[in-house]
Amino acid sequence: MRIERSTRNVPGQIKGPAPTRHQVREVSLRFESLPGGGMRVSSPQARGWAMVVRRPEELARAVSSAFTEAQVAAYARWRGERYELDELTEPVKGDPMAPPRPRVRRRRNTGEIGWGMNQRRPDSHDPAEWVKLPDGRWQSPSGKAWGADTPVVRKVLARRQQFNLPV
Repeated sequence: MRIERSTRNVPGQIKGPAPTRHQVREVSLRFESLPGGGMRVSSPQARGWAMVVRRPEELARAVSSAFTEAQVAAYARWRGERYELDELTEPVKGDPMAPPRPRVRRRRNTGEIGWGMNQRRPDSHDPAEWVKLPDGRWQSPSGKAWGADTPVVRKVLARRQQFNLPV
């Protein structure tokens, strides 16, 4: 039996795609200098995660923790859920790892006037406001005169009959 050396476990020789789609292969870290001599370590791949380090051992622990948190965040994104630490932070404009913003829902118009079903159009006038002119034409509330045989006037007359108004 011959045991071959796997290239996945050899540092610097990882080739090909990750065995799972959400596996993190590399983590980018951001270091900030703190006034007390320490450093704040954070990662854009695990937004909301940060760690303060003062000694080299703590830095190694921070790198390991960053990989773990980035893996958890990648798994949450892969599942279509928000990473729990990501919910605590505001999205940074232009951040490719930022979660999608929830869609803004418009309030539904349930009034009598509107463009919806069973609503009166806002650009139409009440049939009682139309005036019959002496020459037989009808004048709309906007001031325009319409002929007696036009489709608009026929609709207005039908509405006037519906509301028992004089025709």
